[in-house]
Formats: sequence, structure tokens, C-alpha cells
Amino acid sequence: MPPPLAGRTTPNMEPRYALDEAAWLWHPALGQEEEALVLFRLDVTVAKAETVTLQVSADLCFTLALDGALIARGPDTGEVNCWSASAYEVRLTPGRRRFEALVWWAKPPVAPVGRASWRAGFACAGVGAGGERFTTGKVKWRVARMDAVTHWGLPGLNFYHVIGGAATIEAAKLSVAAADWRAPAVVRGPIWTHECGVLMPGWQLRPSALPEQRHEYWCGVRVRAFLPKYSTDDFVRFGAE
Repeated sequence: MPPPLAGRTTPNMEPRYALDEAAWLWHPALGQEEEALVLFRLDVTVAKAETVTLQVSADLCFTLALDGALIARGPDTGEVNCWSASAYEVRLTPGRRRFEALVWWAKPPVAPVGRASWRAGFACAGVGAGGERFTTGKVKWRVARMDAVTHWGLPGLNFYHVIGGAATIEAAKLSVAAADWRAPAVVRGPIWTHECGVLMPGWQLRPSALPEQRHEYWCGVRVRAFLPKYSTDDFVRFGAE
């Protein structure tokens, strides 16, 4: 992401990035602390080939794709008062294009203890001319709940565990053919300059300081054990040994 706009130095009291002027969205039927996997979607019509810049972030984790092809994963881990956001240049070809963001939210012990969170949310902003075509809160993104992940927790462990709970993923439920698409709810509006110096609550954005995560196959794994009927009881038993 670029540096803040000139003269704008106070996070959440004045907009400093294009993403500060976007709304943060979530599924309207989900509570603030309700674990969920949701899919956001935006269809755009491109008249001629162009390159656009998007600023994106989410709480807790997101995967961003264009026409089914992966663009990025994020955000990097950070505190709420130093929340990571990244910018991506995306090449668009003429025709009907589809952006999708798969966003997951949970809290410990389901989520890793090392991941900070304020609440569930997703935000995207276009940068520069025509950027409002992509900005959450300004265009009609849609959202659907993906009930495909069941976390069965880690009960009874007698050791310190911080990497998050185990889960069962039902691939058939990841299909969007029968998805219930809805208009997202705004869970925090855009940042606006407050002349009295009052800060808006929640995510205070900072450009990610890390390089983009690598996306490649790795074949160095070795199978050490195989349990055809794995269960929570097996996990507890192995943890106690």
C-alpha cells in the first residue's frame, strides 16, 4: 500500500488510505462473535482491458480471487490498533468479471491464540479513477454463508495448545449453486474526519510490512501415522502420552 495521504497522520480520526473510506461488511444473519465462513461476491462489467488497484483487509482471514483464480491471502497478523492491509494490482480483461472473497472468523480456542481480532468483517476499496466500482459500501457486493466447516474443538487436553481447533470440512457444502445470497450488513462505516479528535472504534489500518505469502506446492512431507477413524478421543489420548 502507498504511504498515508499528505498531512493525514491520525488513524481512525481521518481517512488516510482508500480502504479507510470503505465500509466493513459481514453477513446480516450472523452475530458479532458467531464463528462463520462466508463468501463475498462482486460482479463487474469491463469495457476494455485495464489494470486496477485494490486495497483489501478482513478480520480474521480472507482469500481473494478473480474469476476463480487466486489473487492473495491475508491479512498478516497484527493488533487491532495496527491492522494489516495490502494492495494488489489486478489485470482485467473485457467482459463480465467476478471478484470473490472467502472470509473466515472465529475466536480462540477455535482460532489460533496468536491472531488478534476486533470482530468479523471484510473491506475492499478501489484506488484511483473508477475505484468506487469495487469499494465495499459503495457498490453492491453480495454475501452467502458457507456452512461447510465444523470445528469439534480440543476438549480435555493437558498441554498448552495455541494453533486453533481441528475441523471437519464438507466439500459438497462449499458449492455456491444453492447459496443464499444476501445484501451484506455494514458493521463499521467509513472513516471520516472528526474535528473534535474522536477516533472511530476498531481496525486502525497499516500497510503490510511483509512480502506476499508464497503459493506453491511443497512435497517434503512424510506420513508418520495414519488413523482411519480419527476422533477427538484419539487426539486426547495421544496428547496425554
